Amino acid sequence: MRRLFLVFAVIAVILGSAPAASSVTGTKTRKAGKFYYVTQTQTTGPGGISAFPSCPTGTATTGAGGAIGGGTSSKINEAGPGDPTFVTFGGYDGTGSATTLVATAVCLRGPTAGDVVYTNHPQSVGANSGLEAIYGCGGGQNLLGGGVLVSPNSSDQSMSVNAPTYGAGTTWKISGFTTAASTWTLYTACIPTADLHVKRVTKSAVVYPNKITKIHVSCPAHYRASAGGWGGDFVLADVSQPANAADGSAGGGWTVALSTQGDPQAGTAYVICAR
Repeated sequence: MRRLFLVFAVIAVILGSAPAASSVTGTKTRKAGKFYYVTQTQTTGPGGISAFPSCPTGTATTGAGGAIGGGTSSKINEAGPGDPTFVTFGGYDGTGSATTLVATAVCLRGPTAGDVVYTNHPQSVGANSGLEAIYGCGGGQNLLGGGVLVSPNSSDQSMSVNAPTYGAGTTWKISGFTTAASTWTLYTACIPTADLHVKRVTKSAVVYPNKITKIHVSCPAHYRASAGGWGGDFVLADVSQPANAADGSAGGGWTVALSTQGDPQAGTAYVICAR
């Protein structure tokens, strides 16, 4: 695990990890089921990169996703609904040149949007240390989404799990390693069980060294993705975002792209689906 993370530390020395300047080139909003999917595209990088797509007025954030586009040279460090009105998606681009960053906010629409309850759990992580944290919702609530934000966002962080990982998806888990002291904040978005029907779906595959493995997991019929993520030992994600349904409509599932160093590892794509 440490060998994988130190590869990115060496890249940081060469390229630097200060936040990169960016320019938004487009925003697209699609509606499906009870959700809007707001996708923002921007030119940015290299180094630490982030985007903050916003939800329409009267909706509530539930999940965050996107794609950095650098393959095995890039990694997602943060993705989550840290605020009811916008999400954060970011990571590290180690390609050495500008890249296209795609970030998507998942937004619950309709009268139940006002019922979403957010919690945040900041964790201080020391240099050359790992962290595993798990939080869920209170009684009478379903987990609708979650995620993690890191400060600072740079090459130092390596997030191997950011997903609803246990049971029926009642808790959100983060796990990773950092070579420099930082703060990781785990977020959850919860909703009363009477408001929506919620299901968690997963799909796993073998992630081979030094190549990208894509995993797609679909929601059941009539359900739409409210959030998703990835998980595995010693894996990193370059893509974690909502995917289209078979008919081309938005939010039909979730797609991740994972990589690793050393031995092959098991990787998993997760999605929370609601209707």
